[in-house]
Amino acid sequence: RAGQKQEANSQSMIVETKTFEAEWYDGAVDVAIELIRTAEIGIIDLVWQDLLGVYAKRVETATVAKVEAGGLGFTYTGTALDYTGSTPYADFAAAVAEAAIEVEDATDEPATKLGVPDDLWVKLVAATDQNDRRQFSSGDYSDATAGLTASSLRLDGDIEIFRVKGLTQAILFNEAAFRAHDYGPERVEAVNVAQMGRDLGVLGRVMWVPRIPAGVVVFGTDPQA
Repeated sequence: RAGQKQEANSQSMIVETKTFEAEWYDGAVDVAIELIRTAEIGIIDLVWQDLLGVYAKRVETATVAKVEAGGLGFTYTGTALDYTGSTPYADFAAAVAEAAIEVEDATDEPATKLGVPDDLWVKLVAATDQNDRRQFSSGDYSDATAGLTASSLRLDGDIEIFRVKGLTQAILFNEAAFRAHDYGPERVEAVNVAQMGRDLGVLGRVMWVPRIPAGVVVFGTDPQA
């Protein structure tokens, strides 16, 4: 700043147009009116919750498939992220910290999310320190806490570690780098007179946007490299 009451520094906004694919997902069930009238529980609400559950799993599976396919310009470390008896917590933390620097350098924002495969998640939850205390349990030496049945934990520095079914390589990112946007799900229903039923369906649209690909760090190698 040159001084008080001087014109503010500025620069022109650079706009680049890119195309991102969106995919539609749907599912439907035809429930007999006789069942609706005689069921002891709210059968329509039960079916709707099941449809939502299947929809969520399908979107998660599709998201993992996009990441696993490679070729999106992500940053690959070439080394898997691990935590075993021969790989102490200090090494795990250092690997995450180094990758977090790359995320922040690319996006100008801190890394916030670390998705890990099931096997690594189990190792983290079960890991112990040299005194046979669980690494991620309440205590003075824990960066975070997580119960044996938890599905996520939050490290100091606000990085959330969470298990991702089907993922084979750990991935560190923030929402400035990679975002999946769900435009649904929408509930669709109608009476099916011909079949004397009530049709209940779910319809949703999902788009995956690797906005700053270099800010997504994958602990492994690019399948398309």
